[in-house]
Amino acid sequence: MLEIKDQNFLLEIAADAVSQTEMTLTDKGERDRWINAIANGLKMLEDNWAFITYQPESKSLLILSESNRIYSANGVCQCKAFTEGIRTRNKPFPCKHRALARLVRLYFELQEKPEKILRAAASVAPDRFAETSNAPYLKPGSPRKLEKVGNYNI
Repeated sequence: MLEIKDQNFLLEIAADAVSQTEMTLTDKGERDRWINAIANGLKMLEDNWAFITYQPESKSLLILSESNRIYSANGVCQCKAFTEGIRTRNKPFPCKHRALARLVRLYFELQEKPEKILRAAASVAPDRFAETSNAPYLKPGSPRKLEKVGNYNI
């Protein structure tokens, strides 16, 4: 059973993931697919919380889906979106299982080692540390500065 104690923190990570998707993907169709996958992954977590398990050793999620199939997601998945994308375009379509697996992995990594991540960011870019400390999608020392767009820091 997956236990997310700080729902707001997970939602912040998801909002940052959506912002990152908006900033990095130029193909509108692909961008929209990833944003939908993130939203559907969060909805799946909300609806089926007892049927999702995080495995820290492999950094993957085991998910019992609505179709009564069990998927293991950690960048790859066995779902139709993943396999159909590989078959038709040699690149998987975004799926809610992989999107949720990434969000949960980031959640647990940041919960376990927040001081280590923040210290690494401060040592790489001490003058910009305050600006990027609340953006878990940015790697430490990222040359990007946060900008406020609507309710999001991007």
